[in-house]
Amino acid sequence: MERLKKWFDGERRKIGPLPLRARIEYIWIYYKIWIIAIAALLCFAVYAWTTARGAIGDNWFYACFANTSADIGSDSAFCREFAGYAGYDLSRKNLVFNAQMYCQPSKGKYTDVYYQNLVTYLDGGVLDVLVMEEPEIQALGASGRLLDLEDPRVEAVYERYKDRLVYCTPYRAEEYGKDQVAVGIDLSGSVLVGEHKAYPDGCVLAISSQAPHMDQTERFLAYLFREAEE
Repeated sequence: MERLKKWFDGERRKIGPLPLRARIEYIWIYYKIWIIAIAALLCFAVYAWTTARGAIGDNWFYACFANTSADIGSDSAFCREFAGYAGYDLSRKNLVFNAQMYCQPSKGKYTDVYYQNLVTYLDGGVLDVLVMEEPEIQALGASGRLLDLEDPRVEAVYERYKDRLVYCTPYRAEEYGKDQVAVGIDLSGSVLVGEHKAYPDGCVLAISSQAPHMDQTERFLAYLFREAEE
């Protein structure tokens, strides 16, 4: 602090006798890098503060569409259409459609980065529903990460789509008390297979066992099958 004080006093003595314009020129010539750096830091701090204040922290719904190259992500018309169908106000909460996931748990590729991310979303209570091919859903269901669709919390979904159920054999059958568990709904005839051609060979929808918005699944399924019903 003493050295800083001496430096400041010395600079003040240098520019003290100078006219105002000369003072400004001196400061700019010798300290412009510091001035620019401090200004940039202040601008970044203001930007970060305003962004944090305006950020939307909660989701209406989070769906993951794995192993597809179709344009059905969060910035797609597909996502916006569902937001309108469901009546979601996206200025209040997010609607997340993650279509950047590629993994094959049915082939035992458990060290893949995408698989590890998917498991994190499932176990962390982030993901609501997962759509992918039937063997992959069955492999994940066997691990206990997908909801048993006979769960009372999704009774309406079970009753409406019970003719489309996809089953798996859990690794720890003693925990379920049965050999086969309904973990998915066949989406044949839905807009994902038809209109959007995201899964031309078919796909299955599963609900995460830790889904935070389980009550929105029936609405999403109704949207997927809306053309078939019309």
